[in-house]
Formats: sequence, C-alpha cells, structure tokens
Amino acid sequence: MWTLLVPYLFWNILCLVFYYMAFRLPILSAWFQGADYNFNYILSALWGKMDEQSNMTYPIAYQFWFIRDLMVCVVISPLLFRFVTKTRYYGVILLGICWYLGYYLPYIGLRGFSTIAIFFFTFGAWFSIHCKNVLDIFRKLKYWPFLYIPVAILDLCTKREIYNLYIHHAGILLGIIVCFTGTAYLLEKGKIHIIPFLSSASFFVFAVHDPWLLMQIRKILFKLIRPESDMVLTLLYFGVVVLVIAIALGTYYLLRRYLPRFTAFITGGR
Repeated sequence: MWTLLVPYLFWNILCLVFYYMAFRLPILSAWFQGADYNFNYILSALWGKMDEQSNMTYPIAYQFWFIRDLMVCVVISPLLFRFVTKTRYYGVILLGICWYLGYYLPYIGLRGFSTIAIFFFTFGAWFSIHCKNVLDIFRKLKYWPFLYIPVAILDLCTKREIYNLYIHHAGILLGIIVCFTGTAYLLEKGKIHIIPFLSSASFFVFAVHDPWLLMQIRKILFKLIRPESDMVLTLLYFGVVVLVIAIALGTYYLLRRYLPRFTAFITGGR
C-alpha cells in the first residue's frame, strides 16, 4: 500500500506546486488557469473532486486516477476476495457487464470507488485465486485479435455517437487480448527480449509524461512549427510522443545513477 501511496502523493503534490508556480510566472501564466489554492482545492486536487453528475474525477496529476482507484481496491481487497470466492466467475462477469454498459458504482463520498477499477481488479484476482494462467484463456481466443484494428477504426469514426461507449469498451477488451497474446508470442519466438531498464523505468515514464513533458512539449512544438498539412501534423503528433519517452528515459537514467534512493522513493521502489 505504501509503495502506491508515497509516489501518488509525491507526484500530485509536485504537480500542484508546478501549476501554482507556473501561473505566477509571466512567461508561463498565459498557458495555465489560475485557482484559489485553499484547503478544499488542495484536497480535491490530491484526490479528485466529484462534480454535479458524480462523474469520473481525477487528481491534479490526472493519470494517477489509476493508482488512486487501485489503492481503494487494495483497502477493500478482503471484501473483494470474499466476493470472488463466493460468486465464482459469475460475480466477475456481472461487474464486467456493468462496466461495459457504462454503469458506475455510487461514489458514496469516496472518489476512486469505480466500476472499471473493481472489475479489472477482481478479474485479475479470479485468475490468481484459482491459479489460472490468463494466457491459457486468451490463447483460446486466437481469432479475436484480428478484430482489434477494425474495432479501433470504428471507435475513432463514431466518437460523437451515443453508442460509441460500447465500441470503445470492446476495443479495450480486444486490445488487452492483443497485448497479452502478442507479447507472449513474440517472447516465446525470441523476437523480443525483456529489457530490465525499460521495465524499471515504466512507472517513471507513466508519472512524468504529463503535465510536465507531453503537454508542454506539444504546445511549444506546435507553436514553433505551426503545422499546415496533414502529414506534418501526423509526424508531429507521433514525434512528440517519441521525444517525451526519450526525455523521460534519459531523466530516469540520470536520477537512478546519481540519486538512486530518491528515485526509488518517487517510484515506490520499482
């Protein structure tokens, strides 16, 4: 739990300070919205503020919603364990249907108590409790990965449609199958190899890519280059991602080499 909570607080507090300082620097203030940094705002920024519709909310370092929801699942894991063992796979399927159809569990004042987190947490728990290998199951769906590309294209083309949610969720499920089976196949064939440095750097890249790198580099490059053609826009879009990953990996390498304890602290020992 502490390996999740410590980096969660560190990166969100750092992001809060970053926005606070950036808004007060004349050169950066035009790019950031101001806020009243009172006690309620700080608490909301660190955990996520529920809106009027009780929709999904995010901490100020928004990608950490995943870590926040995971911590909630860890806290209630004894209840989830009993749920999985008592209902067998029927309970997990029911949660999956609720997530797929867009039904959300009531927040009950607790941000992070979400259907998506509980479904995938219990989904993984079922395999662990029953000593099942997820790859053995996914390999039986050997033709399903071929559906991913057409579903992904359909998802992109129907973003403004009400029914897009179901296509998008289908794409997520198919994408998971593709990633698991594809990676396992390439590893077994010796086409790819595990690189320990990239494995250890993955959390740091996840933590630092936004808002410190991706958002700012994209703004700067788009302002400098001013793309006018689709080709330049596409190259710039993917080029920014490559540049952000390269900068993040380089920063992680330097931090791990010269400040190993600090690096372990901000990444939860990963």
